[in-house]
Amino acid sequence: MALIDDLKKEHVALFALLDEVKKLGFSTEEGQKKLIQSKEMFLNHLRKEDKQLYPRLEELAETKTISKSFQSEMEEMSGSVLAFFNQYEKGIEANMAFAKDFGALVGNLNSRMRKEEIILYASYEKHIG
Repeated sequence: MALIDDLKKEHVALFALLDEVKKLGFSTEEGQKKLIQSKEMFLNHLRKEDKQLYPRLEELAETKTISKSFQSEMEEMSGSVLAFFNQYEKGIEANMAFAKDFGALVGNLNSRMRKEEIILYASYEKHIG
């Protein structure tokens, strides 16, 4: 249960950090720092899921399929998320393009993380505890 609680808290923290990026302004130095911190937080979250969540889910027949499905989806999604961070972590040349890409990033992450909390994490709590 502690793992799932930690992962959910990380979701909240990541969205809070992304909200700070938006409030500070995309092109400000502080906004850029928060953007880089967001990338680091995202990568740490993925590592935790890869090392602690998915291996446990794959141990049980009841959760193995869902684990593989979510991992596959995340591999695909993480490529686009990392491409976003890599594109903008060194600076923003066009605020409108960034704002559009940022909105898409936040929307995609929000959808994915809600799905994780409702389906994946619930499965973990039901079968593993």
